[in-house]
Amino acid sequence: MTREPFLFFRMISIFAILTSGANAAQTDDCKAVGNWAFKIENETPVSTAPSRLIPESSTHPAHCSVSGFVAPQVGFEVRLPTDSWNGRFLQQGCRGMCGFIPSDTTNDALSRGYAVATTDMGHKATNSQSGIWSINNMQGKIDFGHRATHVTAIAAQELISRFYGAKPKAKYFRGCGTGGRQALVEAQRYPDDFDGIIANGGIVFDFTKLNYLMAWSVRANIDANGNQILSGADVELLHNAVLQKCDSKDGLKDDVIAYPQSCSFDPASLACGTAKAQTCLTPAKVDAAQKMYAGPTQDNGIHVYPGMSLGSELRWPNAFFGANPNYAKFSVEIMRYFLYPTSKGPAFQLTDFDLNAPLSTFNETEQLVSADSTNFSTFRARGGKLLVMHGWNESAMPGSYPIQFYDKLVKQLGSIKAAREFFRFYMIPGEMHCTSGIPEGRHFDSLTMMERWVEDGVPMDIIAGYEVSEEPKLPNQVRFPIDPSAIKSERPFALYPDTLTYKGRGDPVNLSSYRRHKY
Repeated sequence: MTREPFLFFRMISIFAILTSGANAAQTDDCKAVGNWAFKIENETPVSTAPSRLIPESSTHPAHCSVSGFVAPQVGFEVRLPTDSWNGRFLQQGCRGMCGFIPSDTTNDALSRGYAVATTDMGHKATNSQSGIWSINNMQGKIDFGHRATHVTAIAAQELISRFYGAKPKAKYFRGCGTGGRQALVEAQRYPDDFDGIIANGGIVFDFTKLNYLMAWSVRANIDANGNQILSGADVELLHNAVLQKCDSKDGLKDDVIAYPQSCSFDPASLACGTAKAQTCLTPAKVDAAQKMYAGPTQDNGIHVYPGMSLGSELRWPNAFFGANPNYAKFSVEIMRYFLYPTSKGPAFQLTDFDLNAPLSTFNETEQLVSADSTNFSTFRARGGKLLVMHGWNESAMPGSYPIQFYDKLVKQLGSIKAAREFFRFYMIPGEMHCTSGIPEGRHFDSLTMMERWVEDGVPMDIIAGYEVSEEPKLPNQVRFPIDPSAIKSERPFALYPDTLTYKGRGDPVNLSSYRRHKY
């Protein structure tokens, strides 16, 4: 009898013992962060539920999952890779009015070895557009406004230290939509929480003004009899006319307007004269389109918020038009329960909202949630970095407002150079909301960009944006590096206010094919 079978089975036994020991150690470490009561700043209690050791799958590595609450009602979940921690921490923002813990939105970072955290922002809800939780709930409004993000960051880092025996070497935040608002609020109110903060699409700078815009945009397309004014065909007519005039301004005719500010268009150019009705707009339709582009303006002349960007027309119907458009449902929920100092209740309709009401009517709520401050002095002084990307075609958060915000920041600091030291800002053609948009959405490896900037001191100047063949739907995400076979197109983008204009020759992927200049 040879010794080979004996040696083989002996090796298998040793491997089994080692594997069993490793799993036991992981289980013990995971248990140590579950059923744990501790306190964070201001003696605030934190309590965790029994933790779970989650095995590796096709979407994530093996990790310890621990959920809990920060008093009084901030729910969170932290996921800790068992074998592959890269020493970094990422907290992901939520969407809409939150009310649930969006853990799946961190799968891409978890797979890269990040310890990750998410929060429900201090309340439970049936969906992310629900506002009923805020009735007579000032603490809930405070948590949603700013506190929940902060206390989750502190609690998560306590759990990371307990699990790994070490603090994270780099702390990052990433969010879009409401998560983009959380991102800016963190840098403004809690500048020590994160080293790098990413706001990547659909940023809610001013909650109050945003709701004026949504109400205005819905009502702009309703006549005195309650009928819709612009049809889907009218919107397509508008969009094609805008593309014909503005698409090639950047040197590329690709059905996307790269720099809407560089082009002007008046819907009156499509007004009906002797043309057939299918190829022109009646006076009422011209007026409705002009209101969409203009944005909410009060009778006293105050322009509350910029309107829709040129090129965004195809996004209007689902967002604002029809019997039950998405943003009408969202806005009326916010107005009924959240925005006013006292709840208006379920009978309140969007048509009841007074578009001429002073913005100060909503100061009590806005002071809790606003991300509109350009005071990042402490965050900047401690070396914090902000990466901000915003799509031109955002339906409820049009591209002109982020530009106004950035221009205000530059003026405050004295120069673009001073702003760029800590605040890198990109305006992305088309839609860019969470998973980007269709058909012209672009995806950016913002985590790698931020790692290089914070950890290596190499800031982003020109960045690459990828359009993919099949756009994922949340909670799925594009993961980097992208499989080359899944890339539909690639293009470079420059820091605002710089622009890249195609020279007319060369591969559009290459920076050498573009001229760089300013708006």
